[in-house]
Amino acid sequence: MALPKLNDRMLDIIMTARSVVSQLDLDKALTMALKKVLEITKARAGSIVLYSAKTATMRIHAHKGFSRDFISNREWKVRRGGLRRAF
Repeated sequence: MALPKLNDRMLDIIMTARSVVSQLDLDKALTMALKKVLEITKARAGSIVLYSAKTATMRIHAHKGFSRDFISNREWKVRRGGLRRAF
């Protein structure tokens, strides 16, 4: 990758990081971060899922490119040995 193009990409990432850290709403911040990651990787779909030790669950906090059926169940229990999710 050419140096000017790399510099432009780094500047773009830094500007996105500034926008994300200035955001007080976690889901909005994660959505902004996911959008940039999908743009950089040229992926059509992705998600950010966080674990809650308090409830022992995983929850989708940001997503793009998935069907309504897939994201309709945004939270699921974690079980020993892995995740269990009903699709």
